[in-house]
Amino acid sequence: MLDILSCGQDLTYLPLPELYVSNYTETTLKKGKAEMVSTTWDLEDTKEKKKLLRTLLPNIASEIVVEDTDDEGNVKGIFGFSRTVVNKHVTIDLIKYRTEPILDSESQRLLFYATVGAGLRLKITVHTNDASLDVGNLLNLAIGVKSGAVSGQISSHVIGMDSNDLNAAMPFTYDLSEASVQKMIEALAIVRAKFNDDNTSIRPHLLAKVTCQDKKKKSESVAVK
Repeated sequence: MLDILSCGQDLTYLPLPELYVSNYTETTLKKGKAEMVSTTWDLEDTKEKKKLLRTLLPNIASEIVVEDTDDEGNVKGIFGFSRTVVNKHVTIDLIKYRTEPILDSESQRLLFYATVGAGLRLKITVHTNDASLDVGNLLNLAIGVKSGAVSGQISSHVIGMDSNDLNAAMPFTYDLSEASVQKMIEALAIVRAKFNDDNTSIRPHLLAKVTCQDKKKKSESVAVK
């Protein structure tokens, strides 16, 4: 397996099913060699332990992955002209995370590197007659919906985060509309504010596989400051 350190900045973020991760890896140097030790997350529900857990997830990022699907259809217009409808799947992750080596439990062989943490995942199914539309940009998506060039569904998934006001404020599944896109933009802001809230409990989950760039996928990563 090619080590991701040899890829430079050419990395691809591949979203995975959100599975709870019970351990994290601490790397130390012994006699010039790296040694990895697996440590269980301390999930005790106290202010001090919550703060420690947040420090073990030191990075914050927004990851956007846009995938073209194979299914395209022709929709006949009212004047007999046909137009091609392009279908896309968009995943937007706003996450607090660390990068972890995933090892085989028996041989301890490196399987792959993964992003492990917590946050908000938006899943968007887009149907559009404008193949050039940047559907990974929520503002552009809202404009496309308003103009009638875009339809679809949008859903939000809170991963590994729990607080009463967060749960109460979070939208979940909607048909794609200007209003639902606005709700998701607001949801991203709420989650971002909760990352360092003492009342928020965090349970790290597997979020994505990190690999050297696959030219077949369009993927972009934007750091959040």
